[in-house]
Amino acid sequence: MDLDPAGGFLFQESLIRMYSSYGELKAAYAAGQFSKPAFIEEAHNRFHSILFKYAQEIAATDIASIIIDDARIVMTTRTDGISFIVDPSDHRTAPVEALNFNQYEPCETSVIRSLAPHIDIMLDIGANIGWYSLLAASINKCASIHAFGRVPSCGVKPEARLP
Repeated sequence: MDLDPAGGFLFQESLIRMYSSYGELKAAYAAGQFSKPAFIEEAHNRFHSILFKYAQEIAATDIASIIIDDARIVMTTRTDGISFIVDPSDHRTAPVEALNFNQYEPCETSVIRSLAPHIDIMLDIGANIGWYSLLAASINKCASIHAFGRVPSCGVKPEARLP
């Protein structure tokens, strides 16, 4: 990248780095605060490149896909194909934990996997987002599964899962 004699590029570069979100960067470009090539470079380096890094990183996890649309983020597990709409305020939700630690509670999940084919009725007390209920239901389609959450704000939310 070239520097103009007056140091305009350096000024422009420092101005670009002031924006902490993609939306702010995009709005500043739209307002004519810096050039299109500078915007493209910065948008890729600071924001878009993260998407490609995630594509590489999830291969080692139980998260098979992360779908981003205009209203939500959906993560789908590799092993069981369970999809969750991720609550952006829940830093410890099961799919985020699987992303962070490669899988979600492997010992407990293994127990549910081994028991699920043999259950008729399951009560998931303290279900939170219903990870174990959904896991059991994905394995045993005939089981009657009831999930209960103690705290309404983190309770099982049918609208937060995809079929």
